[in-house]
Amino acid sequence: MQAIANDPGNAELYAARAQTRLKLENYLDAIEDASKALDLNPRLAKAHQRKGCAAAHRVAARCAAASERPAVQKHCGSHSDVLFPAFVWSVQPRGNRSI
Repeated sequence: MQAIANDPGNAELYAARAQTRLKLENYLDAIEDASKALDLNPRLAKAHQRKGCAAAHRVAARCAAASERPAVQKHCGSHSDVLFPAFVWSVQPRGNRSI
């Protein structure tokens, strides 16, 4: 991204590229960009959201061959009761979301 080359200290640009990479299902690079955005601006909410979303999709990829809830519990421990419903909501088609 030429904009990042021109302004490497701009957290918004890294957050924007993280969003693009999320849409392309390039989750590792999305996490990297969101992390860089947070290094530059730890209060940037959209960077936190994008990093969390990419991480949730990474967990989902690990869980694809197994039953989802036990795998989420393994990776997330005591937080799985919170993360699992949020993950399910995030991967459902928009019309099927109940929250």
